[in-house]
Amino acid sequence: MSPHDEDLPDGPIEPADTDPADVPDGAGEGVSRVTVTVDEEHLAAMGGVVEGLRQRGLEVDTVLEGLGMVTGRTSDVDALREVEGVSTVDAELGYQLPPPDDDVQ
Repeated sequence: MSPHDEDLPDGPIEPADTDPADVPDGAGEGVSRVTVTVDEEHLAAMGGVVEGLRQRGLEVDTVLEGLGMVTGRTSDVDALREVEGVSTVDAELGYQLPPPDDDVQ
């Protein structure tokens, strides 16, 4: 246990401006959850990059300035790659755990 663990809330952490009930699993037809990484040259202008992403259709969930990352949802991943300062756009990978009573192999 690190010295800062007691500062962490119990349970999942949700973005402050997103109600989980508003985002169903799968996020809708043709919509992808993505993580955008900003290149090092544009970290100081992160606000401008985020605005460019919004103009290209990204519904921003979280801006992680210290990491140079932005998370959100979009129906046009390729449009985000055209924003100046964007290094990568990675789609969230889905996973499904088996029910607790299933035999795990």
